[in-house]
Amino acid sequence: MSDNRGDVRVLLVDDQQVVRETIQMTLVAAGFVALSRGLSNELVQQLEAVRFDLAIIDHDMPGLDASDAVALVREHCPEATVVGHSGRSRRQEFLAMGANGFLQKPWILSELLPFLPSVGQ
Repeated sequence: MSDNRGDVRVLLVDDQQVVRETIQMTLVAAGFVALSRGLSNELVQQLEAVRFDLAIIDHDMPGLDASDAVALVREHCPEATVVGHSGRSRRQEFLAMGANGFLQKPWILSELLPFLPSVGQ
């Protein structure tokens, strides 16, 4: 496995603070640069300020439709990998929105790595 994780910027978009904090801590502990946002205005500001390699987007968020979040990431970071996540199976919905993949909560770091070719091989 490559040791360039510190070059990979991950954005987590989820309305549940405990989920954001837990996943962010896991990603940072694994050596990634990870930021999280829970509100739509925070997402837009973050996307305008930083380029991300991977965005993990929750399906059910008040005030922010998952398809809008996917579209915002695609607009601001067109090269980013987008992965949806939810407590329910939403794989087909996320793929139809233009996401690259889906993880069902709860997931573990090893399930995320294949979405990052530079570190997942």
